[in-house]
Amino acid sequence: MRWSSRKLTLVPIDRQAEVHPKDTTASAREAQLAIFRELGPSGRVALACNLSDGAISLTADGMRFRNPGMSDEDVADAIRRLLLGPDLAQRLRSMRARSA
Repeated sequence: MRWSSRKLTLVPIDRQAEVHPKDTTASAREAQLAIFRELGPSGRVALACNLSDGAISLTADGMRFRNPGMSDEDVADAIRRLLLGPDLAQRLRSMRARSA
């Protein structure tokens, strides 16, 4: 299953074949689907988590490149603001400060 960005509904993996990416041939897409089916639910979750971690790491690296003096904590705060929004990130920062 994956999130459909337009309707915010879950799409079963078997129905994903109905979506035809413009940069992927039909045979390549079928190969992808076969791999995803073979991975099973936990494998697909692990893959998604790995991709998410990679995207977050790439974002953090970009922040450090553009802001060489940025501390690791400042980078982490900026990532939280991007992922959670400013309000929730601030609440989390406040909670972390109280528990420290």
